[in-house]
Amino acid sequence: MGGRFLPMLWGAACLLAAGCADDSRGASADGGPRKATGCPTVTSWAISPLVTSVGGRVNLAAAVANADAESGGNVRWGGIRGRIAAPSPVTTFTCLTGGNQAITLTSTVAGCESVAKSFSVFCVPPKCGDGHLDPGEQCDPPNGTTCLAGCSLPCGDGIIEAGEDCDPPDGTTCSATCRFL
Repeated sequence: MGGRFLPMLWGAACLLAAGCADDSRGASADGGPRKATGCPTVTSWAISPLVTSVGGRVNLAAAVANADAESGGNVRWGGIRGRIAAPSPVTTFTCLTGGNQAITLTSTVAGCESVAKSFSVFCVPPKCGDGHLDPGEQCDPPNGTTCLAGCSLPCGDGIIEAGEDCDPPDGTTCSATCRFL
């Protein structure tokens, strides 16, 4: 989208609230008290762009550390009505339907899980007449002869196109909607 400003959401030092507590009951393998497992903290995250078309991709990235100052932890992105490319800290979300889409960021370490953050991106639904062939469209833009107003191909042009069984309609074997009788 050359030259256009694309919004991006990013953050740093985002502390995640988690439902973990110090578990000093019992003993560790060496007989001493068990150490509390540190809950994860997302140290940075980025989502870009915040608006894309259906079929478009949103770049996702995050880093996490745990409260015990041990390195790492796991980051898992999730999304409804979209597809996450890979279960990794840096991945993409592909919009499958139009409208606001929720993307969640979950971090885990040593059995402690925290749903960190929920983000919203907007997937622009396809629009007939925008000059782009979007999912569900047979042609675009409409011109009244080879592409009808609803971005569909006309029945009766003598060419069998997607969604047609036959063409032209003859009333005997081929209906007015280009389907076999």
